[in-house]
Amino acid sequence: KTATFGGVQRQRVSSQSWKRAMREEFPKFLNEENLGIRTREIPLLVARELVRNGADEQQAIESAEEVVKNVIGVEDKKKDDVSAKRAKALFFLTRQELEILCRASQRVIDGEEIKEVKKSLVSDFKELGSSFSTVDVSLFGRMLASDTKFPVSLDVEAAAQVAHAISPHEITREFDFYTAVDEIEEGVPAGMLGVTEFSSSTMYRYACVDVDMLEERLGSRDELVRETIQTFVQTFVTSM
Repeated sequence: KTATFGGVQRQRVSSQSWKRAMREEFPKFLNEENLGIRTREIPLLVARELVRNGADEQQAIESAEEVVKNVIGVEDKKKDDVSAKRAKALFFLTRQELEILCRASQRVIDGEEIKEVKKSLVSDFKELGSSFSTVDVSLFGRMLASDTKFPVSLDVEAAAQVAHAISPHEITREFDFYTAVDEIEEGVPAGMLGVTEFSSSTMYRYACVDVDMLEERLGSRDELVRETIQTFVQTFVTSM
């Protein structure tokens, strides 16, 4: 991407894409149990956990869809290629929240009214608040990108700020015309062709971490806080 700064065009890499590159490196340094997952397949994740614990697959899917619908919201109907409805929007799910949804879904399977289950969900999410041991959600935060009537806010303020990377010098975007030859089909000069932009620059980047907020998010687990900050610095420097 680009940005106009100081009257000239400069190269830019969005902070979102760089945070994604950092997150992909996190499993090298942190236990999986301390990492969240960003997905719309939340009912499917819940159903799989229920099936592992002995639940009937169809009951597990139906109960998971019902519970997730009352917290995040789900699509009106299933796609042809999926076994369970998807959540309405991508959601950065923590392990603790997955456990809460699993417990609630099991209660639905056991015959409890959804109104009563929803009351317990509200209580569980309030108790959990924004204090949990999922490192990436704590660092980068989340915003639920769809309307929900769930009375507990599921948004999490990020403990880290990552700036857009920007070149300290002017750049000129160039255009590269490319083509690929089809080696079997006769009489066709190209199997595909197109144009892409490119540029090259030195990138200036910076970020900061609110250690007090991070410690609060991770429940004052000092060792995990230290590991998280070390991982943040390591991946910020080395990720591409």
